[in-house]
Amino acid sequence: MLVSFLDQFDDQEIKKEQIIRLFNQVKAQDLEFSNSGYFALNIPNQGQIILLFWFVDSKRLILRYDKNIPTVQQGESWLTCNEQMNSKLFDIGDDTWLPLNAIISLEIALNCIAMFYDEPMSLPNETKWQNVSDVMWND
Repeated sequence: MLVSFLDQFDDQEIKKEQIIRLFNQVKAQDLEFSNSGYFALNIPNQGQIILLFWFVDSKRLILRYDKNIPTVQQGESWLTCNEQMNSKLFDIGDDTWLPLNAIISLEIALNCIAMFYDEPMSLPNETKWQNVSDVMWND
């Protein structure tokens, strides 16, 4: 599993326990220059499974699960869904717009990340998910 974490490292193999520790130690000042990263599993001759993350603040995140396998037409992508906030879009940084209803707690995000490490081919069931194509994107 290759991991990119904030502005700290890019495309490195990191164990699940280490990444959980890193997420739990994030402070507001750590998010000053970067608030995002990803976990990527390369599947030879098939594509990638990617779990992207964006910190909203040190205790809330948004996750996006991408199944980019060539046999799946245009891939499949889902965003977390908290069902409590509205779907209005906001700029999470670097002109990346995401829906407010995608924000989840650090605890839920960490459970999803742990599940992704254990079974990357399956959408983590720790939270609800919304298909990216169902989000009302502003043009």
